[in-house]
Amino acid sequence: MKIDLSKNSLGRNLSILSKLINNIFLIKGINSLKKINNIIFFNKNNIKIKGKKKNNKLIYKHTGFLGGLKKKKYYDHFYKDIKIIKNSLKNMICKNFVFNIIKNKITLI
Repeated sequence: MKIDLSKNSLGRNLSILSKLINNIFLIKGINSLKKINNIIFFNKNNIKIKGKKKNNKLIYKHTGFLGGLKKKKYYDHFYKDIKIIKNSLKNMICKNFVFNIIKNKITLI
């Protein structure tokens, strides 16, 4: 599957993908999910993030040490890592083994 990120906002693209994955799982079963080769997101430089999230939203990460709370801006962190897409997709699809099948097939170009 190929998904163009420049057409819609990020949340809209991920909601469309999550509905598609849930419908494939519910209608056709687990074997059809295993047949999906890759989910490719392309045009990562043209991602549309709506509202004030570009400038105001922060991502917090704790290193595990005392005083180890790190914060980064959402927009800066987004281009370096695919974790934001994986986490938001994980929260949108079924809360069972479906995400474990799909998480290694996601790539960002």
